[in-house]
Amino acid sequence: MRPSPSASKEASRAVAQRILSYWYPYEPTASPIQKLRAVQQLWFAPSADRDASIREDFKQYIDEAVDGQLDSWKDENDTGLALIILADQFTRNIYRQSAKAFAGDEVARSAASALLDRGCFDEVDYPKQMTLLLPFMHAESLADQQRAVALAEKAVEKIEDGDKKDAMGVVSFAVEHRNIIEKYGRFPYRNAALGRESTPAEEEFLLNGPRFGQ
Repeated sequence: MRPSPSASKEASRAVAQRILSYWYPYEPTASPIQKLRAVQQLWFAPSADRDASIREDFKQYIDEAVDGQLDSWKDENDTGLALIILADQFTRNIYRQSAKAFAGDEVARSAASALLDRGCFDEVDYPKQMTLLLPFMHAESLADQQRAVALAEKAVEKIEDGDKKDAMGVVSFAVEHRNIIEKYGRFPYRNAALGRESTPAEEEFLLNGPRFGQ
C-alpha cells in the first residue's frame, strides 16, 4: 500500500504532479490546439490497456478521492485539478460501464466549482479549462449543462482565429450533452449501470445515440 497522499501537503502535491504529468502530456509552449490534439486519444478513445494502467497506478487515490478523503486538495489549483481528474475522469476509466464510474461526480463538481470561484479558469491552459468544465458536462442537471456550454464557449473565445474551427468541437460536444439532458432529463446510456428502467424514448435513443465511452 502506498502512503496516503492525505498524509501531508508535500505528499499530496507530489501525487498531484504525477497525475497532471500523465493527463497533460504536452510541452507548456505548445499551442492550444496542439495541446488538445495531444490529449484527445488519451482522454476520449476507450482503451482496456490504458484503463488497466490507470487502475494499477492510481486506484488508491481514485477511491480516496471518491470517499472524500482528498477534499483538502481543492485548496490549491494543481491539487484541485488532480482531484477532478481522479473523481471525474479516472473513475470512468477504471469503473467503465458500472455505477462506480459516476460515484465521484459530486466530488468533482465541488472541486471544479471551488477552482472556478477563485478564478482558476482564466489562469490555466485550454485542456485544463476542459478539465474544469467536464464535471458540469457530466451532470444530469440542466443548470450544470448550461454552465458547461458557457465555459466551453468562454474557452474558445481566447483561441486564435485560425484554430477556432478545431476548438469549436468542444463547444459542440458540450451542446450535445446539454441537449440530451434537455430532452431526457438524464443520460439514458447510464440507465443499465445505475439500475434505472429506460423509457421507450430512451430505448430508441440507445439504439443509435452516443454513449461517450460508457
